[in-house]
Amino acid sequence: MLLDIRMPRMDGLELLARLRSEPAPPKVVVMTGCDTPETLLQAVREQAYWYVTKPLEGKALIELARKALADTPPSPIEVISARPNWVELLVPCELAVADRIQNFMAQLDGDLDTDVRESVGMAFRELLINAIDRKACDMFMRKN
Repeated sequence: MLLDIRMPRMDGLELLARLRSEPAPPKVVVMTGCDTPETLLQAVREQAYWYVTKPLEGKALIELARKALADTPPSPIEVISARPNWVELLVPCELAVADRIQNFMAQLDGDLDTDVRESVGMAFRELLINAIDRKACDMFMRKN
């Protein structure tokens, strides 16, 4: 589902929260032209699959929709706490989550330059991938 934040009659984040209570909630790509850290964190809290800011090229949106449709159901990413200078997340140790986390981190607009934000997102992604590799190695060693 492609979901804009600003909609008539109901805010997109409110709809996203309602969708979570469905027996089989859809994967939701949240789109916004009014990007704030609070909006991003609320989208993560409500289990958005992906988060993009407008304007977005049609080709990029089609690729994102294909990726969402092909991906397995997303594991939840939980926001433990969030302050202006601190975000604490509980993240499943899964490869599919690494790209989502990198996307969320890159979109998190703070006092950091875009390059620094992207670097932090990439570093977090690498840490998660290393944890996944370590978990797989530990599981292999226990079996043998």
